[in-house]
Amino acid sequence: MKKHLVLTVSLMLGLAAASALRISIHQGSSKAGISNPSWDANGAYRDGLFQGKQAALEHAPNMAPVGRWSRSSDRAAFAAGYETGYGSLMLENEVARSDSR
Repeated sequence: MKKHLVLTVSLMLGLAAASALRISIHQGSSKAGISNPSWDANGAYRDGLFQGKQAALEHAPNMAPVGRWSRSSDRAAFAAGYETGYGSLMLENEVARSDSR
């Protein structure tokens, strides 16, 4: 009987630890700029995020080159990533400018 109790408690603690780890990993990816968990593995979104950050670094106009992707769902994901990347870097630049004044 004691063995079953120990096994059950161990299993419950293991599941709780795994759940806590999954939540902390998910929160870390959200802080990195990916707002939709389904886009973590979306190549078009990640490409847009990168291209948006590059455009903001070069002070280029905010015009996402969605023609890079052929499917409309990929174009939408790319545009969302581009806006996120461009906007986050431009916001950081604005905060840095206001702090330096």
